[in-house]
Amino acid sequence: MGLSNNIRLKSAEDIAFVYQNGKSNKSYPIRVVYNIGPEVQNGITLQYAVVAPKRNFKKAVSRNRIKRMLREVVRNNHTNFIEQLSHFKAPIKLLVIYYAKEIESYAKFEASYLKIQAKMIQDLREHEI
Repeated sequence: MGLSNNIRLKSAEDIAFVYQNGKSNKSYPIRVVYNIGPEVQNGITLQYAVVAPKRNFKKAVSRNRIKRMLREVVRNNHTNFIEQLSHFKAPIKLLVIYYAKEIESYAKFEASYLKIQAKMIQDLREHEI
């Protein structure tokens, strides 16, 4: 079962804002840029978008495969992440960017995402929104 559509970050303006003003963490092969918003809208505390750059993967088939795997990693770890963020009042917007030159295994994707997730939670706790 996938995540609901309203959790996906779709607006080009929102994506550009997060990319330009957000904080970044990376662990090969994933980079996550995140921004903390001012207030929760429609009860949504976390929104995300996945990116596989055309510069690194010319074929759409490859980009789509990477994006599917990234979405699956986010979906599988979504509830745990939300539970850890439950005491924060501000919403978080994530851009999950794949920056490697070759397609890695799903296990590598997940390990990398979990490392980044732990760093993000630690950063958020230090800065206490």
